[in-house]
Amino acid sequence: MAETNDSKPDISLNLIKSFSWVWKALAYLVLPALVLALLITQLPSLEADFGQKIIYSFGVVYVWGGFFIISTKAWEFWDDRFLDFMKNRWKANPVMRKVFYKVVIPKDFPHGAADMIGFFYGIHPMNGGTKSMYERYTSGRDYYDFAFDFIIRGGKVELYISFNYKRQDMIFKAIQNKYPEIKLIETQDPYKNWPKTWEEGVGVPGYKNFHAHDYGFAADDIYPIANAGNFGDSTPLSELLESFKSYDPKSTIILQYIVRSFDGIHYERWLEELSNIRASVFERSTKFKVNENGETRTATTGDLVTEKQKNSVNQMEERISNAQYRTHLRFMVFYPEGKSYYTAIMEKFMKIFSYSTAGQNLISKDWFTATDRTFLNSKLPFLDGLIGPFMDRFYHTRENIYRKKMHYFGLLNRKLDVTHPSTEFMLDVPGLATLVHFPKDIGVFEEYLKPSQPELSPETHAEQGNLNKPASSFEKLQSLREKMTDPNNLQKA
Repeated sequence: MAETNDSKPDISLNLIKSFSWVWKALAYLVLPALVLALLITQLPSLEADFGQKIIYSFGVVYVWGGFFIISTKAWEFWDDRFLDFMKNRWKANPVMRKVFYKVVIPKDFPHGAADMIGFFYGIHPMNGGTKSMYERYTSGRDYYDFAFDFIIRGGKVELYISFNYKRQDMIFKAIQNKYPEIKLIETQDPYKNWPKTWEEGVGVPGYKNFHAHDYGFAADDIYPIANAGNFGDSTPLSELLESFKSYDPKSTIILQYIVRSFDGIHYERWLEELSNIRASVFERSTKFKVNENGETRTATTGDLVTEKQKNSVNQMEERISNAQYRTHLRFMVFYPEGKSYYTAIMEKFMKIFSYSTAGQNLISKDWFTATDRTFLNSKLPFLDGLIGPFMDRFYHTRENIYRKKMHYFGLLNRKLDVTHPSTEFMLDVPGLATLVHFPKDIGVFEEYLKPSQPELSPETHAEQGNLNKPASSFEKLQSLREKMTDPNNLQKA
């Protein structure tokens, strides 16, 4: 492990940084100069064979700009590995380890989706803003993510949360302030005993196959989804979990939310879009006239702005100025062998959930991450009958297996951007609380809420068992005979 004490020199890190500068000089200056020198001194003659001329042509292309493209791509490859090295070095600190908790929720839980708004505001300072390039390259500082895993199996709902140990105090405080009824039980990763990678045909304990995809926005991401404050006792998430719970208990359904507090990285673009939307709507508010009776009438050049249009623009304005979260929502169904049709049924449940959480925007299935992707259409419709079968047989079959591997890797490692870029699924706090909150009327891990009984010695346990044991008819008759033959009782008689 690399030395993590900043007061001591890190030899491995210094070597890597030195190599970076040497590599740049070599790739962008030394090698192109050497190739240029060879081109000048080794100019092929007219009688040279075709192979020599081809090699010389490649050298010319390399010197006249090709070296820049090749070196840049090679540098990107190296740079990714360097950043991974720095992140792993930063995460090697014991306080950065991931911790996992079972979330115990009573069935009479009194909180709705709106209470989750305060929770997400409470943990939003977790990352302290955007990490600069300097921080990432010199110390490897990365972002803190928070993950929810809803696992529905055996007719029960399980909820796990995971985060970095360093942020435990913040998380605990935010939960206890809003949800004193919730109990947290530290546990192992619920996927700890699963294979580290997905192998087709091997699978995980109990399952050989699964279906998965991510969720994103159906329309432009400036339009918000429903505000969590609009829901009362019954929330779309609770209803969705109830539907999954009532389905075949032999299947396992997973909803994994990974969230990262973030600054509004789309703020400038959203602001520009909002100004265009506002102009297209509100410019019409001046195009009306009032008649003699004081009644407003629409002019022929435009319509009056309605309250609905005003509210729509106000909600968009509120959203872009709100605290934002980069969000990843992964949906997975592990189904018994021969039950692949379960996936279509589960997706119908998810579609109902999507419409229930819609405000001005829907969340929808991201087909580009789905493990059941098939050929849809092309820009040449008259060739679809030829292209489609070929693509499905020779491309999408293998592509879907690759997507399974990526989903499985993302599930186990709780990676934010493995299959779907979270920058395209930025949610404001009220919208995020609509999609993920602690559910009501489900009763999650309620067995942990039962008061524990004191342990008794074997003798005491046996004695209590005899006291509580009902007497048989034979025992009653034997007791009566003993009383009748007792001399003391005979003398009294």
